Amino acid sequence: MTSSSTNTGSSSWTSREKDKASVDMPLCYCGIPSKLRISGKNNSFGRRFYNCPNYKINKQCRFFEWIDLENEQNSCCKMTLELAQRRNERLFHEHVTKEQAKYKAMEKKVWAKVQNYGQTFTITT
Repeated sequence: MTSSSTNTGSSSWTSREKDKASVDMPLCYCGIPSKLRISGKNNSFGRRFYNCPNYKINKQCRFFEWIDLENEQNSCCKMTLELAQRRNERLFHEHVTKEQAKYKAMEKKVWAKVQNYGQTFTITT
């Protein structure tokens, strides 16, 4: 068996390595090696899956297979959710702090006007 080598940029593959890599990928219903992808949707963000490389062209194939374990996905999602919750809590705290500062500034203005009003209208008997 002969093997040719190909050098593309910083990585080189032999044809035998390419064949081995494609064997590890499950075949889609079209009979070709599926493509590894990573989900970007909210409910499955970061999960890895295989699907037909021609899914946009041949919508009849519909091959789809998750490849990561459920707990991998859960830990990834949990970490993403925790980061989002921390960010939201920080943003909420910043918002509350700003609103409190606005309230205190408004309160000072009102008291200044009340004191000014009291000085202008003094009642003498």
